[in-house]
Amino acid sequence: MAEEVSALMKATVLMRQPERVQEIVSALRRGGGDQLQVISDFDMTLSRFSYNGKRCPSSYNILDNSKIISEECQKELTALFHHYYPIEIDPHRTVKDKFPHMVEWWTKAHNLLCQQRIRKCQIAQVVRESTAVLREGYQTFFHTLHHAGIPLFIFSAGIGDVLEEIIRQMNVLHPNVHIVSNYMDFDEDGFLRGFKGQLIHTYNKNSSVCENSGYFQKLQGRTNILLLGDSMGDLTMAEGAPDVQNILKIGFLNDKANRLEKAVAAAYTFLQRNPKHELTAKYLSYYRGMLDVADEALTDLEAQPYEAVFLRAVKLYNSGYFRVCTEDMERALAEYLVVFARCLVGCEGSHELVDFKDFYPSIVDLFAESLQCKVDCETNLTPNVGGYFVDKFVATMYHYLQFAYYKLNDVRQAARSAASYMLFDPEDSVMQQNLVYYRFHRARWGLEEDDFRPREEAVLYHNQTSELRELLEFSHMYLQSDDEMELEEPGPPTEPEEPPSDAEFEGEGDYEEGLYADWWQEPDAKGDEAEAEPEPELA
Repeated sequence: MAEEVSALMKATVLMRQPERVQEIVSALRRGGGDQLQVISDFDMTLSRFSYNGKRCPSSYNILDNSKIISEECQKELTALFHHYYPIEIDPHRTVKDKFPHMVEWWTKAHNLLCQQRIRKCQIAQVVRESTAVLREGYQTFFHTLHHAGIPLFIFSAGIGDVLEEIIRQMNVLHPNVHIVSNYMDFDEDGFLRGFKGQLIHTYNKNSSVCENSGYFQKLQGRTNILLLGDSMGDLTMAEGAPDVQNILKIGFLNDKANRLEKAVAAAYTFLQRNPKHELTAKYLSYYRGMLDVADEALTDLEAQPYEAVFLRAVKLYNSGYFRVCTEDMERALAEYLVVFARCLVGCEGSHELVDFKDFYPSIVDLFAESLQCKVDCETNLTPNVGGYFVDKFVATMYHYLQFAYYKLNDVRQAARSAASYMLFDPEDSVMQQNLVYYRFHRARWGLEEDDFRPREEAVLYHNQTSELRELLEFSHMYLQSDDEMELEEPGPPTEPEEPPSDAEFEGEGDYEEGLYADWWQEPDAKGDEAEAEPEPELA
């Protein structure tokens, strides 16, 4: 089945129900050409929206921008476009609301054109001088339908004389092509005096226009339809066709393409926190295929300032530029701690009470919600680099600093960075070895006992995160928001217990989680002989 619809499997094709699309395509194939008809819009569907980076004109634009239209009329037509087009594409308005505005727009535009004394003989030259281009592959499309005897019904709210001339000049106006559009009405002298028949605009391309034409009645037995369009109004073009069994609707993304850059940024940002979300990944691939966006042009809208600095520091580290690396890594660490502090503050304040509860349960909910928010700060601020989250972000930065400072022969800072790292992963054997090495040679570098103490900001951050997790665990175990207060009979007196101690919240605590993300290249250990500089002799 996938082989049958390989063209629809491209990244630039989106399907809400791929399996259903495959079923319809199979039904169209089984029915063959004798049961198939094609119904299509023209402007920006059969014709191109843009070519060589420039916007292509619609059938109306071809006249609007031509020499046969006065400059004053062109300004008035442009003013109408800027007024009514936002209404046409407004997603918050209903079709019923848009309908009278479209009638008003088309009517005013037609009246302006009638004032220009356009001659029928000028149409061909105007089209020839325009930049109108049919969509890539149009020759194969038109010729295949013609040779297979499949009717092509072009239903357009444009100007029929203009679009028909475009098709004629492209040498694809075959007998199987039938056009319903706004055709000009010329007087005996060949001047435009109005438009024939019922006015056709974006939102009345349906059976109300075709009910008296008898076109669909001539196509009895052609119960399978391929429908092509570029707007919501095109979805109703097949309403006049009787006994439809299978219809495949294909829409082209055109005038909304200027929003694709925002869509790319939004999808990429979402994937930074949800890298395994397959649907969004497919959307991002589709958007990037349309805009040809390079990796370096992708933007994370929620990126924190420290993320780019950290990534730059890692690249400098891997390139051996340790002095600049330490500067950037220290900056990334400081900026992260500032953002983390702001995150904690943001978890305080008022909270919305969804359910009405008594005072105690409400306070419990408020406390637990605030705690959860603070604990989540560490996870939410963890950067995603190359599709991998930098696990134990703060510890990772101290690990880089330890080795970079060692390479700069700043052993005092290296030792303090190693001690800071050990707060978060005290079982790390490599860092244990490094600290033993520093202590063994402490006299060479004049190290004091204070030089083996963790840095103050590391102690503060470690204690904050550890205590928050302990408090959250305590709240889950002992604070139940739905507890009912019950009075119990007093039991026998018990021996007084020791008052609870706050010793567990003092000091540095333990924190044992994996440090290394898959993307991260572990620095060599200080004790590695291949990396160590010649050691000075002991005094």
